[in-house]
Amino acid sequence: MAGRREYHGLYYALAGSTVLLTLFGLAMVLSASWVVALKDYGNSFYFFERQIAAAVFGAIALVVLSRCDAKLLLRYRNHILGVAVALLAAVFLPGVGDAANGARSWLELGALRIQPSEFAKIALTVWVAAVLVAKRNHLHDVRVLAGSLALGVGLVLGLILMQPDLGTAVIIAATVFIMLYFGGAPLKLLIELGVAGGVAVAIFAASQPFRVARLFAFLHAESDPQGAGYNILQSLIALGSGGVTGVGPGMSRQKFLYLPASYTDFILAVIGEELGLIGTLATVLGFGVLIYAGFMIARRARDDASKLLVAGLTSVIAVQALVNMGAVTGLLPVTGVTLPLVSYGGTSLVATMAAVGIMLNVASRLPQSRSAGGRGGVARTHRPGRQRPSGPAPRKPENARRRPARA
Repeated sequence: MAGRREYHGLYYALAGSTVLLTLFGLAMVLSASWVVALKDYGNSFYFFERQIAAAVFGAIALVVLSRCDAKLLLRYRNHILGVAVALLAAVFLPGVGDAANGARSWLELGALRIQPSEFAKIALTVWVAAVLVAKRNHLHDVRVLAGSLALGVGLVLGLILMQPDLGTAVIIAATVFIMLYFGGAPLKLLIELGVAGGVAVAIFAASQPFRVARLFAFLHAESDPQGAGYNILQSLIALGSGGVTGVGPGMSRQKFLYLPASYTDFILAVIGEELGLIGTLATVLGFGVLIYAGFMIARRARDDASKLLVAGLTSVIAVQALVNMGAVTGLLPVTGVTLPLVSYGGTSLVATMAAVGIMLNVASRLPQSRSAGGRGGVARTHRPGRQRPSGPAPRKPENARRRPARA
């Protein structure tokens, strides 16, 4: 029973935290978006209704993938990655791709508006997991490893950086790095990749004036309160106004067109204002449970492919949540990354719930604890060569029953 309880604990911790964060996110999207929705669309429930629809599709994806063997995804990894790359390239087609907030990251497909980079995170994670398992004996060889990963990772990162979307690119790069760590890559290689990645991000960030302005705003937001530092300052005002217990559900003042992206990138600031430090810590705790359960499932997975897959999917959620929270609290530069499961964004919600569905499938196949034996409890172990034979115990000879007296 011990092993069975362990499985149920991780499975239900992951599923429960996902459901609670999604329901909480729906409530906060309604609270944070109704002002903008009424002003722009004349319908206070405009964004909420779309988030509800996305949650339904996400729930369907979660259930289907939780019942579908994750090894099927690994088997068709090239096809999945190919579709993701094609969608990323399609955003540059005239009449198909759409730009928002300075990035050409969206596809207009009739009534649907999707962000391919959200699905690309999942597709690339599946592909990298399969590649690392296939090259498990060459993780120490930088040339072999780089040659194996360069095409897939390079295509996805290149297309995302062309949009440009530095925040998503950082999340993907960090995810691949964590998967290499779980796969057993040598420390020297990880350090080299970390340094190279940091230099690449710095060069890319310095290549455009608006990125340089964001960096300086992160360091000195008060120096440009009406420009680059406006978002950070308004976010900090919202968090500070909430205090410990908040101003009350639905009572945020910053969402009245003071705080930009109040229902997407900066929804955590509205949570802090309305529900205070208690609500903010509860949100962080929800993600903590989800991330802990994900990494523990990865640690206990039956095979290397499942371990790397779950570790990668958990890393996508964990890194994105950390980047968003860091930006909202002024600890990291603003990158336009949403809070998974909580912020408004149909594509992000469906993709994250699909990732959780894959993780739940692996969790449902976790091996029982080695100490578990049958229904009754812990199995007894015997030393080699000392196992008692089956059948009745042999009788001792009659003359061996009495001990000889000591001399």
